[in-house]
Amino acid sequence: MNYRKTTLCEALREYENFQRRLNQFLDDFYSSDKASKEMLLKEPPQTDDLKMLAMADAIATFLEKRYKLKRLDWNRKYALNRAWFVISLEKLKPTLILQSPGEFRCRNIFVPLNYLDRK
Repeated sequence: MNYRKTTLCEALREYENFQRRLNQFLDDFYSSDKASKEMLLKEPPQTDDLKMLAMADAIATFLEKRYKLKRLDWNRKYALNRAWFVISLEKLKPTLILQSPGEFRCRNIFVPLNYLDRK
């Protein structure tokens, strides 16, 4: 049986298992060559959930810049009206505000500095 890599779009479809699916996407993305990386990001998310659209936008923009990939035509459109902290502990919020990469912060999403690391 052939393994099919997980696209960012597929990872975001399962909100209930989002973090597990995101980790699977990141593993597939980091183990791919440049052309495959672009293919894993190419398809826009199929959801009306603004939170997931903004998250996809932030992730895609971050990875696109870091790996000097071809600019996507579906991203840079989504942002949240209210702050969303992926870790909801009150005492961590100031740290997340400071650590969040700009691609997340400008969309009102606050994540740890190493949020997209898989080591």
